[in-house]
Amino acid sequence: MPRNIVQDVIPRGHRVRQRDVSPPQESKIFREITSRRAEKEVVEEVVEDSYRVESGGENTGWGVHSSKNAPRIVLWSIAAVSTIVLLVILGNVFSLATLVITPQSQKAMVNLDLVAKSKVTSGEIGYTSLNLVRDKEEIIPAESEKLVETRSSGRIIIYNNYSTSAQRLVKNTRFETPNGLIYKIADSVTVPGRHSAEGDSVPGSVEALVYGETAGDEYNIGLTDFTLPGFKSNPERFSSFYARSKTPMTGGKIGKEKTVSDEKMLQARLKLERLLTDELLEEAKKQTPDASVFYDTAYRVEFQPILSGAVVKGDNVALRERAHLTAFFISEDALVEAVVNNALDDPDADGVHIPDIASLKFEFKNKSKYSSTSVGPIEFNLKGEMLLVWNIDEVKLKGDLINKKKSELSDIITKYPAIVKADVTLRPFWKRSFPSVPKKIKVVSNTESN
Repeated sequence: MPRNIVQDVIPRGHRVRQRDVSPPQESKIFREITSRRAEKEVVEEVVEDSYRVESGGENTGWGVHSSKNAPRIVLWSIAAVSTIVLLVILGNVFSLATLVITPQSQKAMVNLDLVAKSKVTSGEIGYTSLNLVRDKEEIIPAESEKLVETRSSGRIIIYNNYSTSAQRLVKNTRFETPNGLIYKIADSVTVPGRHSAEGDSVPGSVEALVYGETAGDEYNIGLTDFTLPGFKSNPERFSSFYARSKTPMTGGKIGKEKTVSDEKMLQARLKLERLLTDELLEEAKKQTPDASVFYDTAYRVEFQPILSGAVVKGDNVALRERAHLTAFFISEDALVEAVVNNALDDPDADGVHIPDIASLKFEFKNKSKYSSTSVGPIEFNLKGEMLLVWNIDEVKLKGDLINKKKSELSDIITKYPAIVKADVTLRPFWKRSFPSVPKKIKVVSNTESN
């Protein structure tokens, strides 16, 4: 066995230390770890030396710590700036302003007689009309039997092809069928004159309710034509005035039948008429045209018995009525102008409006003389307390407020003498200026009497 020369040289009992003996060949991993530790030590020494120079040579130990926190500080700074930018963007996107203004206003009493026409010239009040028809029935328990005599009734359309002048027909004017039956109109009517339409001559016409001359079922007939016997002395007028049925003639009867007392029949009829009127008025309100005012007393109604006292379902008696209601819609702008001119010493109808003009009391003065199918003027009275409110040009006001600071509001409002007070709410809450577009500015009028 060969001798270990190194072992022989080392004295016995002397322990070999790691540094005394060169290590065997170093591994690649060992060399990499050693290299990184050395680099770290060099960096720390450089940082410490730099900190000593800046702090006058004293090393407190914070230099290395600050270097480690530097990336975190940068991140927090970026987050803070991003948050501020986001808030600014959101503030602009969701920016809203609600401006509550109190315009100048004044209470006034009105008691004014006025006239409205279907065809108007400048300065006159106009109206449009609406005709509505509805039937309703009431069933009443029969109480007794009695002899009844009722006249047949129905509606006709009367034509005036005689002249361009209107013709008034008095109550009970007679109309005759080809077989000689006579019917009479229930109320006076005015038949408009002949007129031209698209180059053609068109007769004037009006609708009317007629009754059989006497009671009896022989007057219950279908649709037919009528002449006016009273015009026979004037052949041209006689041939140019005529009528045609709009509905069959019904309800004529003579004989015994189950019936109820006159008192109960009257109560039932009044109930039907009240219900019919209420339903038709509600329908008229729904059909009120834009820029018009409809008062719940601005109407005329006629009732036509369709069935009276007929026995139905054993001992029950049926009462059926038909209502013809004409509603009148008054032009709001012309009405306001007329009322303002009367209420103010120095009127300016364009600068004032009346928000509660529909609350005034309307009295139809020539209602009894007015036919449901007439087109003549209507006379009425308006009475009550109203509120005159000065107008504000909202478009101009919004334009003046764009991008203005909240603190500038009072100066801007001084340019609008009709504004008594103004308060603004800006959203989001941190905003201090108005939005940059008019549609994001909402103006609310808070009417108060002065």
